[in-house]
Amino acid sequence: MIRIKFSKSVPPLAGVLAVVLFLLALTLIDGSKVNLNPGTSHGQPEISSPISSPSLTTSPSPKPTSSPTPTLSPSDPSTSTSTGENTHTSGESDSSSEPDPSGDPASTTNAPPLPTSDPILSRPIKERFADLHNYNNKQFGWTVYPQINLPNNPNFYSSVSHSPDQESKRLYLTFNLGYDHDDNTIKILDTLKAKKVPAAFFIDSFFTRRYLEHCQRILDDNHIIANHTILHNNQVTFLQQGNLDRVITEAIRLDELFLETYGKPMTKMIRPPSGEWSQRLLEVYRRLGYATVMYSVAYTDWDVNNQPDPAESLEDLMEQIHPGAIILLHPMGSTNVTIMGDFIDRCRAERYEFLSLTEIPGLVYEH
Repeated sequence: MIRIKFSKSVPPLAGVLAVVLFLLALTLIDGSKVNLNPGTSHGQPEISSPISSPSLTTSPSPKPTSSPTPTLSPSDPSTSTSTGENTHTSGESDSSSEPDPSGDPASTTNAPPLPTSDPILSRPIKERFADLHNYNNKQFGWTVYPQINLPNNPNFYSSVSHSPDQESKRLYLTFNLGYDHDDNTIKILDTLKAKKVPAAFFIDSFFTRRYLEHCQRILDDNHIIANHTILHNNQVTFLQQGNLDRVITEAIRLDELFLETYGKPMTKMIRPPSGEWSQRLLEVYRRLGYATVMYSVAYTDWDVNNQPDPAESLEDLMEQIHPGAIILLHPMGSTNVTIMGDFIDRCRAERYEFLSLTEIPGLVYEH
């Protein structure tokens, strides 16, 4: 402590003035001891401009030469409770594990939001669903010979079962994949390449990890690869059980697994397992940035042990097609391998053209 001693010869007023000057000098020498900005506190300088979000980058796409590297939680894909076309019935065993979709998707919900023109997608994921209870969760579904029961509007929860442009004779070819049999998917890809037809393949986590060469071939041929959820379960049931996190995780963790494995992202489209949907499920997918792609043409083709007659199947498909149709097939069966070339040729003979799902007018999804 500094002590100042005044002599008796110094007038009192002069002494007070000396003290004031001395304290002012200390302030000028060490301004950090005095908060000069009443709007801020020590250690928290005022920010004059907003902090920008980090840019998002995608790593190059290497050709996989070994099993995928993501850390996976134990689960057997054969225990999926869903029914329908995409269960793993090929008889192939797989000792590796599936991602666990039952947990909280914390790794994704804490990530910075993707840049988008849709305001809701700029929010963290867990902040997008406060009013979800306002959306009907009554379940609807497709099996075979599906009805076109989504409105003729691609902005209906960002979902389509057919193209809204039904004046032009355009077709959109899609496949669901949970496993392969006898390399039939490769044979289908060979036909598509020879005929120069684009297609979209909706895959689950089993196919993503198990069929590395198949997935890489689909990418190399410039087809769409999109999301069919991790374990091919009924997602509407999860919502009815109040398990929104499971629905989010089934979609987003498959995207993450695919990106980690192949170095390229899936196209932000999704098809719910077995065609089971509700307005609430479609809205969940919209708020995650997906377009939900259903279908308006299908037939019973997924059981590799009970394949339909090729000639009858070809006629069946030709009777169903219509302008703007989204066609669902399963490439693991032998019937579709047999008829694929003829089906394409007959459609073109009727002046149909095959386009990519990305060319559906007005379809909204996150790029």
